[in-house]
Amino acid sequence: MESAPDLEGFVKRLEGIENRALSAPRASAPETRPAPVQAAAPAPAQVLPDGAVWKKLLDNLEKNNPILHNFFAGCAPDFSDKNSWRLEFADDFGAKAAERKAAALEELIFGIVHRRVKLLFAVSAKKTAPAAEAAPEETSISDEEPLAQGEVNWQDLPSAPEPAENPAVKKILKIIPGKVLPANEKP
Repeated sequence: MESAPDLEGFVKRLEGIENRALSAPRASAPETRPAPVQAAAPAPAQVLPDGAVWKKLLDNLEKNNPILHNFFAGCAPDFSDKNSWRLEFADDFGAKAAERKAAALEELIFGIVHRRVKLLFAVSAKKTAPAAEAAPEETSISDEEPLAQGEVNWQDLPSAPEPAENPAVKKILKIIPGKVLPANEKP
């Protein structure tokens, strides 16, 4: 195909092949045209109560982000406003950790209910009393009577050898210079 006549001959042969292919009856199955694809009508949105949405959100977090799930499982949600949920956390740490993920969580909620919900984060005003201020409870391991009766006499153990005399300690002191202090002395 170095010259124009060769190119013209090639084009004529190609057109002939195309014409024969188009005019020949097909031996295969009858031609069926695919039905036009119609967009499926969106299913009516199932309206879930906010509590059910909250449960789905917690289930998703439990699978994908267990640490964040622990923060959300301990917070108190308030669904009084449909467009914004107030999440009250026991401490500032949990509220800040959840607030950093607010955009992703709002998208996750949108994926569940197909409406935008704004998350508002707060720290609970109620503070629990520290354990030190609480009255100490008496604990008992068992209601059984003690096995030993009478007074307990303590016996002093024989004194242990000086730690510096131990061969293993001597070897360590050759590698790491230092001083061995007795257990009852303060540095």
